[in-house]
Amino acid sequence: MSERSVVELRRLLLSRFQTIYDELCDVMLTVPLPEIYYRIKESDPDLEISFEELSYHMSELSKAPKNALMKKNDQYYWGELL
Repeated sequence: MSERSVVELRRLLLSRFQTIYDELCDVMLTVPLPEIYYRIKESDPDLEISFEELSYHMSELSKAPKNALMKKNDQYYWGELL
């Protein structure tokens, strides 16, 4: 995968996660990775990404310094540290 396509994929995943989190944040403070994967695949069945790839990219996104995506115990959320 080229660097450009990695960036595009991560932008897509970040956008999808923000939508998922907006839908769930009233009932869940954090979203487990399997739920993220299920919802992403449900909304875009043509997106070719494995659970392992999603895990890797979400983890890398959560490490980015200027990013609101956070990770705690393999669960993800949007915003400040819990």
